[in-house]
Amino acid sequence: MRIPISGGNENEALTAPGTDVRCILSRGTTLADFDGDGRVFELQSLEITNEHATQLAEVAVYDQDEAAAVAASQRLNLYAPAQDTVQYTWDRGKGPRFATNIAAGTTNGTIPAFGVRCGGELI
Repeated sequence: MRIPISGGNENEALTAPGTDVRCILSRGTTLADFDGDGRVFELQSLEITNEHATQLAEVAVYDQDEAAAVAASQRLNLYAPAQDTVQYTWDRGKGPRFATNIAAGTTNGTIPAFGVRCGGELI
């Protein structure tokens, strides 16, 4: 059974991955919690808003909970131009899958709270 789910980094702006990656599949204070129950999250859309005036945002996406990034858990490296919003999409069954959680950090640019929105399905 596929369960549609969506959310974003509603509580905090993204920070550098070496500091702390942020959950990008939350609704208010409720974080997605699907690790350990056998389900995975298949990402089907991801939108990134970069508020920085001049820097290209480089956003790394990880299969882990909020903590300092673990290189082995990195799944994607995506980009958003300065003062722009970019949307990435994947067809059903073709999106990256996350077994623990979906979190992100940025090394450049300014990704504010609510600056990342994602959607997909728990399968």
